[in-house]
Amino acid sequence: MRSAARLVLRTHDAQEHEVTDVALCVGGGTPADLYGLAGNPGFTADPYPLADTLDRVRAEDEVAVIGSGLTAVDVVVAPAARGHTGRITMLSRGGVLPHVWQRPTDRRPRHVTADRVTELRRARGHVSLDDLIGLLRAEPAEAGEDFDEFAAVLASSATEDPVRRLRRQIASIDDPRVGRRVLQEAAHSVGPYAWRLLPESDRTWLRRHVRTVNSVVSPMVPVNASILMGLLDSGQLAVTRGVDAIEPADGRFRVRTGSGERTATTLVNAVNPAPQAVPAAARQLVRSLVDTGLATRHPAGGLAPVDPHVHVVGDLAGGGSFITSSIPAIAAQASRTVQALRGQGREAARS
Repeated sequence: MRSAARLVLRTHDAQEHEVTDVALCVGGGTPADLYGLAGNPGFTADPYPLADTLDRVRAEDEVAVIGSGLTAVDVVVAPAARGHTGRITMLSRGGVLPHVWQRPTDRRPRHVTADRVTELRRARGHVSLDDLIGLLRAEPAEAGEDFDEFAAVLASSATEDPVRRLRRQIASIDDPRVGRRVLQEAAHSVGPYAWRLLPESDRTWLRRHVRTVNSVVSPMVPVNASILMGLLDSGQLAVTRGVDAIEPADGRFRVRTGSGERTATTLVNAVNPAPQAVPAAARQLVRSLVDTGLATRHPAGGLAPVDPHVHVVGDLAGGGSFITSSIPAIAAQASRTVQALRGQGREAARS
C-alpha cells in the first residue's frame, strides 16, 4: 500500500524536518505602509510585539498612531498604562473608532442562525444580503424594538463625531436592547458560513463598507473604552480624521489634514492589514508552497491548499470571510484541520 506522503520543512538555518502534514497558522498580514515612511527614525511599521514598540517610546514623546481600529486602541492604551505623559494623536482617514462591547445577556439569536440561513438556501437556492437583513430585522422586532432606529445609528458610524459616539457607547454598555448584541454574535458565528453563500455583488458591497462593519462586529472591551475616554477628556489624546499626508520633517513627522497641520516625534503604524494578506515573515514559505504546486493563490485572496497534506488556518485561508477576527470561524477551521489530520493518521497507520 502507498506509504504516507512526506514533506520537507527547511528552516532559515538550513535544518530540514521531514513531516507528513503541514498546517499554516501564521496570523494576520503586515500593516501597509500607506505613507511610505519605512526606514525613518521614530517610525514603527508594525506595532507587534507591543512590548518592543513601547520600549522605544519615551514617556514625554508626542506619539501619533496611524489608524483607529483595535490595534490602534491597543497602541494608545498600553503606553497610558505605563504612565505616558506626552500628547497622543490617533490619525485616521475616517476617524471611525471600534464600537464598545455591551455586557452579555442570556438571550441568543433566534432568527439569525445557521439553521435559518440553511433553510433559506434550500428554499430559494441562494442567500442574499437582503435575506440576512430580514433575519436580523426579526430579532429586535420580536423584542419590541425599532430596527430602523438601530440601523440609522449604525449608518451614522462613519459621520458621527468619534468622541461623542464613544461617550454614548460607554453609556450603553448595560443597554438591554438586543440589536447590536445579535449583530455582533451572528457576524462571528453565522457570518463565515453566510459569506460563502452570498452573491459576489453583495460581497463587493460589504467590502466597500469594511471599516464600518469591522467597527461594529469587532468592538473594544469596556475597560479600554474607558481609558480612551479618560485620555480624551483630559486632552492628552485627540482623534484626528481626514488625514491627507504624513511626512518626515527635521527629525519629526508632519501630519497634514483638512483642518491644518500637527507634528509628532514618534509615529506608530497601526493600520489594519488587508484581509488574507501574507505576513512578511511568512512570504518565503508561502512562495515555496505555491512554486512547488502544494498550494495556490485564491482568486479572492489568501492561500488555498492543493495537496491534501497542506492545511491553512486563520486569516490566510483562501476564500474566508472578510471579517477576519472571528474566533468561532478560526476555531471551526482548526477543528476541520484536526479531523483531517486524524483521518490521515489513521490511513497512514493502516498502510
